[in-house]
Amino acid sequence: MALGPYFRAVVDSLDFFLQRDDPTRVVAMVRMLQAHAQMYRGLLFITVSTDGLSLSIKQELSSIADMVLSFQVRTIGSDFETSMMVSKFRNAPENLKILVFRVTPEEGITPETVERIA
Repeated sequence: MALGPYFRAVVDSLDFFLQRDDPTRVVAMVRMLQAHAQMYRGLLFITVSTDGLSLSIKQELSSIADMVLSFQVRTIGSDFETSMMVSKFRNAPENLKILVFRVTPEEGITPETVERIA
């Protein structure tokens, strides 16, 4: 039996479900979606704001995910510095990386080319 086209799903944002339902039920739903995506060679993309989440729910969602990205905006003087932190990347030897970038209408997303030393 040949598999059909790849399964693709985007949930933008999981916050809607977390505000209206029990977080453990939402995590169970995410596990089901992840299992379905894995079984059908698919892709599941979920965004969530972690501000109001308990630590246990954050950890459960991170354990389900293949990749965890966190975005941050800082004010430096009169400019904004946007950064993306890769805190989990499945099957990668080095899990932590911070990428600073800027977003402009002309160029879109442009990564900073200077490597910073922490």
